Amino acid sequence: MKKWLIASALLFGQGFAQQNLSELQNEYQNALKTAPKTTGNTTWKSLMDRVEELKNQTPTPEVLRLRANIYSDVKWWIKAKTAWEDFQKVGNLSADEKKRYSEALHNLAFTAAHRNEPNLQEALQYAKQAIEVTPDYYPARYLLAETYQDLGDYSNAKNAWKEVLDINPTDSKAQYFVNVGDRLSRFGPEVNQAFVRGYSAYSENQKTEALNLFKKTTELGPEFTEGWRYYARTAFELGDVKAALAGYQKLSELEGQTPENTYWLNYATEASQYGLEAVKAYRSGYTAYQQKNLKGAESLFKQATTLSPNYQKAWAWLGRVRYEQKNYSGAVQAYMQAVTLDPEDDSSEYYLKLAKNRK
Repeated sequence: MKKWLIASALLFGQGFAQQNLSELQNEYQNALKTAPKTTGNTTWKSLMDRVEELKNQTPTPEVLRLRANIYSDVKWWIKAKTAWEDFQKVGNLSADEKKRYSEALHNLAFTAAHRNEPNLQEALQYAKQAIEVTPDYYPARYLLAETYQDLGDYSNAKNAWKEVLDINPTDSKAQYFVNVGDRLSRFGPEVNQAFVRGYSAYSENQKTEALNLFKKTTELGPEFTEGWRYYARTAFELGDVKAALAGYQKLSELEGQTPENTYWLNYATEASQYGLEAVKAYRSGYTAYQQKNLKGAESLFKQATTLSPNYQKAWAWLGRVRYEQKNYSGAVQAYMQAVTLDPEDDSSEYYLKLAKNRK
């Protein structure tokens, strides 16, 4: 009689627990559709409280799976990590569940690496765990490479970037750091960390933050050419012509007058004299001229002279495109400005005379 009562109680308890689980699973599905996935939302708070209570009563694989999914959905990463660990002890994770487990580990790694006082060893540990769970989990592979780079472990960083490329051969950042890693290795972890973070900010279009980090890179490693290159490039893109000019001047000192350095140094020099927008208009006009778009080129050269009335080259080219369109009076006007600004411009002087004769 006693054994029967115990068995009946157990069966009743199991049935009650199964009913609670079914109700909780239904409410979970509704919450996915209707409630914001945050720890502060009352619906999700209720789900978390009740799944914890059910887990303490009957920690079946189904309960533990639901618990892990709930914590992953609200992005409570440390709880999600523990919950997936608990489930893994009693059940087999599907491919999707492994990715959710790796996502939690990756986010813990990211937090460790990017808090005010980073713990890079902790970040490394979590990233490795994420990869153990899901070997092809791209974000964890990426963070692992970045963390090795920050630590100044250049050999492991290079290997980790290569593994990123195995997953995504088109990843430009991984390609870049595989190639630049040997050069970076000569400047130490502080330069490395500043540059890697600057490059990440630049890749994410956070240009102001990137500029500050590249500036720090040049201060810590004044001979590191890539730091100057990206400092100048980012400054240019932010419209800081003075910083861009200083960057390209230093880069030219370190690398010499390569075609690329000469192009950008000239660009920055002109921008400092005539203004960045005027130089952009002028160079766009020259591109339009090369494409035989004379009307477009004329409009852009005119824009450049309006933005910067002392821009002699823009006046000379404005005269040229007008002359080629047989607008000789307009050509005379433009060439006269060019010659006034630079009396030694023999070409403009010559075409000014031709245009006057054809008016």
